[in-house]
Amino acid sequence: MDLRDSRGDEGPPGGRRFTEVETWLTEGRTPFGSRAELETFLTTVLLWPQLAVRPPSEHMAFVARVADELPGVELDYVRLNMRARHC
Repeated sequence: MDLRDSRGDEGPPGGRRFTEVETWLTEGRTPFGSRAELETFLTTVLLWPQLAVRPPSEHMAFVARVADELPGVELDYVRLNMRARHC
Protein backbone atom coordinates (compact mmCIF):
# COMPACT_ATOMS: atom_id res chain seq x y z
CA MET A 1 0.00 0.00 0.00
CA ASP A 2 1.25 3.47 -0.89
CA LEU A 3 -0.06 6.24 1.37
CA ARG A 4 -0.02 9.44 -0.65
CA ASP A 5 -0.62 12.92 0.67
CA SER A 6 -4.05 14.58 0.70
CA ARG A 7 -3.50 16.07 -2.76
CA GLY A 8 -3.29 12.55 -4.22
CA ASP A 9 0.23 13.04 -5.51
CA GLU A 10 3.56 11.84 -4.25
CA GLY A 11 4.07 14.87 -2.06
CA PRO A 12 7.34 16.73 -1.64
CA PRO A 13 10.67 15.25 -2.73
CA GLY A 14 11.76 12.78 -0.09
CA GLY A 15 8.12 12.19 0.89
CA ARG A 16 7.41 9.19 3.07
CA ARG A 17 6.06 5.88 1.80
CA PHE A 18 4.78 2.99 3.85
CA THR A 19 4.33 -0.73 3.25
CA GLU A 20 2.88 -3.55 5.30
CA VAL A 21 0.11 -1.26 6.51
CA GLU A 22 -2.26 -2.73 9.10
CA THR A 23 -5.29 -1.01 10.59
CA TRP A 24 -7.78 -2.13 13.22
CA LEU A 25 -10.37 -0.65 15.55
CA THR A 26 -10.44 -0.86 19.33
CA GLU A 27 -13.62 -0.10 21.23
CA GLY A 28 -13.38 1.13 24.79
CA ARG A 29 -14.47 3.50 27.50
CA THR A 30 -12.59 6.44 28.94
CA PRO A 31 -13.60 7.21 32.53
CA PHE A 32 -12.83 10.64 34.00
CA GLY A 33 -12.17 11.45 37.64
CA SER A 34 -14.60 14.35 37.68
CA ARG A 35 -17.06 16.31 35.59
CA ALA A 36 -14.46 19.10 35.32
CA GLU A 37 -11.94 16.66 33.79
CA LEU A 38 -14.57 15.44 31.34
CA GLU A 39 -15.46 18.99 30.31
CA THR A 40 -11.78 19.86 29.83
CA PHE A 41 -11.37 16.83 27.56
CA LEU A 42 -14.52 17.68 25.63
CA THR A 43 -13.31 21.25 25.17
CA THR A 44 -9.78 20.53 24.04
CA VAL A 45 -10.11 17.24 22.16
CA LEU A 46 -13.62 16.71 20.86
CA LEU A 47 -15.59 19.93 20.68
CA TRP A 48 -12.97 22.44 19.57
CA PRO A 49 -14.31 22.59 15.97
CA GLN A 50 -17.80 23.41 17.25
CA LEU A 51 -16.40 25.92 19.74
CA ALA A 52 -14.35 27.64 17.04
CA VAL A 53 -17.54 28.81 15.32
CA ARG A 54 -19.22 30.03 18.51
CA PRO A 55 -18.48 33.17 20.50
CA PRO A 56 -16.22 32.48 23.52
CA SER A 57 -19.03 33.62 25.81
CA GLU A 58 -21.03 30.51 24.75
CA HIS A 59 -18.27 27.91 25.15
CA MET A 60 -18.81 26.89 28.76
CA ALA A 61 -22.58 26.53 28.38
CA PHE A 62 -22.22 24.53 25.16
CA VAL A 63 -19.72 22.11 26.73
CA ALA A 64 -21.95 21.76 29.81
CA ARG A 65 -24.96 20.90 27.61
CA VAL A 66 -22.97 18.20 25.84
CA ALA A 67 -21.75 16.78 29.18
CA ASP A 68 -25.35 16.80 30.48
CA GLU A 69 -26.37 14.49 27.63
CA LEU A 70 -23.79 11.84 28.53
CA PRO A 71 -24.88 8.94 30.74
CA GLY A 72 -21.97 9.43 33.14
CA VAL A 73 -18.50 10.85 33.56
CA GLU A 74 -17.05 8.68 30.81
CA LEU A 75 -16.95 8.45 27.03
CA ASP A 76 -17.32 5.53 24.67
CA TYR A 77 -14.87 5.64 21.82
CA VAL A 78 -13.52 3.69 18.88
CA ARG A 79 -9.80 4.15 18.33
CA LEU A 80 -8.24 3.65 14.90
CA ASN A 81 -4.89 1.87 15.29
CA MET A 82 -2.31 1.78 12.51
CA ARG A 83 1.00 0.05 12.05
CA ALA A 84 3.20 0.34 8.95
CA ARG A 85 6.75 -0.05 7.80
CA HIS A 86 8.48 3.10 6.48
CA CYS A 87 10.27 2.58 3.16
